[in-house]
Amino acid sequence: MAKIKKIINIEDSVGKHWDINRALGWNGYPDADLATNAEKGIAMIEQAIAEGNPYELLITDMHFAVNGVDDTKAGFYVIEELKRKEIQPGAGAHVCNPSTLGGRGGWITRAGDRDHPG
Repeated sequence: MAKIKKIINIEDSVGKHWDINRALGWNGYPDADLATNAEKGIAMIEQAIAEGNPYELLITDMHFAVNGVDDTKAGFYVIEELKRKEIQPGAGAHVCNPSTLGGRGGWITRAGDRDHPG
């Protein structure tokens, strides 16, 4: 299986983005490029495709700004917008709660708290 070489992270918290990059690095993956809102992330994905170097993995927070408005389901919006535009990251999309990174040996996992059952 080919290793993922290009990752984008749509995340409005730079601190959480650093945590995600640390976990990626622990597992042998490159740092993810950061987009801090839905529009920037979608534009970066489209630009990477136009340049012939598409992202292979999308990691997205669920709660950030869409069109300048705070949205608790923004991650779903990004995925639906990419589907509408017939864009699919090569390795698919992964929605992650960055708070699950701490104390789990660097693995990106599903949350186990009552607000994020998994």
